[in-house]
Amino acid sequence: MPTLPIDVANLSNLKRLIVSAARMALLYGIFSPDWLRLKRVLPELAKHEWKHWWAVTEADRLRLRVEIDALCADLYGLDPDDFDWIVRNDPTDPKGFWRVDKHLPYRERLTALSAAAFRALKEGKWSAESAANLSNDEFFEIVGIPELTSPEAAKAKGLPGPLILKRNGCHVWKPENFPAADPRHGWTWDHCWQDAIALLGSEDAVKKYVEGEPVSAGSTSGIDSEGTVFRLKAGRATSPQKPLF
Repeated sequence: MPTLPIDVANLSNLKRLIVSAARMALLYGIFSPDWLRLKRVLPELAKHEWKHWWAVTEADRLRLRVEIDALCADLYGLDPDDFDWIVRNDPTDPKGFWRVDKHLPYRERLTALSAAAFRALKEGKWSAESAANLSNDEFFEIVGIPELTSPEAAKAKGLPGPLILKRNGCHVWKPENFPAADPRHGWTWDHCWQDAIALLGSEDAVKKYVEGEPVSAGSTSGIDSEGTVFRLKAGRATSPQKPLF
């Protein structure tokens, strides 16, 4: 797997990619300690509440996938013509990217949207920094397909509604509206902190995790009901399976 080139000019892209990946992947309360750690590294996350960062709706998720594709293409040093060729609509290629969203017109597919976004990125119409302040409607207008998420643009095109509604999935995400009795209740950073305490066992364990410190085996914090010291971490799980050959 090629390694992404990292230099000062790429830091804003990498930062945006980290936030976008978290928004798409960390959508459960079990990731509350990871959100707190990310917020410590990126204090600007405090400008929105915890679950308002979650990319749950089809519009949010599609926009972030398009952004990620375009920013990664930029990091790898591709040019727009390269990208267009990689995601070309060629049904004769049995392994081609044309298969992604093939039930939709090509212009509405992730591949075509990513190619258009990358070309707009290279033309200076948006950047990793400016993307943070763009709404979905503004972003897709820059990409050249405002009717994807904007009701007004869709109406102007004579469409019954935004094209995003053709995609199955969630189209409304308002976590603040869930009542206290609903297990989905809790959307603020305070709720995030309380969820992390419930997961790790104590405020001390949460503080250590957020600050990147290991959980001490001699501490009562970070210990499950069976007395086993635990800590959330990413890594390959060990398996007792032996080689077959």
